[in-house]
Amino acid sequence: MYCTELMKPSRLCSLALFVIVAGCSPRVEDMSPRQIVKFANKAAESKNRELLKKLAYVPNGQTREEIQATVDSLIEKSEKSSTAHGMFKFLFRYKLGTERIYADKAYVYMYAGSVVTSWRPYMVLLLVKQDGIWKIRGERRECETPEIWRGLLQTDPTDTDPLYYLGLKYQREELIPYVSPVLFRGEPWGSTNIHIPHDVVKAIEYFDEYLKTDPKGFWAPVIRTEFGAMARESADGLRRVREAIKKNPQDLDALTYLSGIYENMGLYRKSKLAAERFIEVAPNDNKNRRGEVMRDRIQRSDFDLTVQREYFDKNPDKLKEVEAELGFKLFEGEVTLP
Repeated sequence: MYCTELMKPSRLCSLALFVIVAGCSPRVEDMSPRQIVKFANKAAESKNRELLKKLAYVPNGQTREEIQATVDSLIEKSEKSSTAHGMFKFLFRYKLGTERIYADKAYVYMYAGSVVTSWRPYMVLLLVKQDGIWKIRGERRECETPEIWRGLLQTDPTDTDPLYYLGLKYQREELIPYVSPVLFRGEPWGSTNIHIPHDVVKAIEYFDEYLKTDPKGFWAPVIRTEFGAMARESADGLRRVREAIKKNPQDLDALTYLSGIYENMGLYRKSKLAAERFIEVAPNDNKNRRGEVMRDRIQRSDFDLTVQREYFDKNPDKLKEVEAELGFKLFEGEVTLP
């Protein structure tokens, strides 16, 4: 089924509408990856499952359920593209962006825009060639591990997407809902959020490398105006407060800020150390309730650290990934400021 020719003469009439709308050659084997994606979008809108099965990459051994899941995913994305559900509903349009081809693999970038927003990156679709025809294999996903992205960089340094995804990985605060039996102030806390430590400074390094290597790349605008801008703001704030504490280890404003940013980064031992230094320097200071907040943060840090460690004990691969990113052991070794 998945190796059959797509456009036999008997099929031309039934598929002519799709071909005309897509504005491409009537021979699928002559279509570029960008044209294949446009063609598949039209098939998804009309829920033409048989055509989608032929346009989707199906390796040997793939089950019927896996094929169906791929087809359903394409249709679902097509249905979601018509509206955005929120406080207000705006009509969304999708626009095909850059097409990049690397031998037998290709990536097609898609933009999403509404009546009130500019075009923004939406997704990246991966295509591979099968029997001389470009077919949709899946998405380039943000959730891949840093090891995978670094491996891709080594395999093909001209592929700049991994730089963006690595920067995004380290810029983004990751919260994981988790239920713990640990007591907080003598009471069961129940469900809480585990902060997975991240490194905004490293995020900036990857984003800057992307802009240097590919200043007009697909992700360049979003790095300059959105994710990169947020990471740069956090990294600059962290750098300034670290410099302030190096100059004056008793700077209460800097210690307050540093304790908070370390807590948000999931580095609870450092957050607690900054709070403890604040109390040591100014045990009676309570300007804007700072002393009260610092004392509460010391207690909260102990709880958060215990729950975080409990989570990582159950997810050692995740701990290995995080420690590789940070460059130090999360629960071992001496903790210093800043």
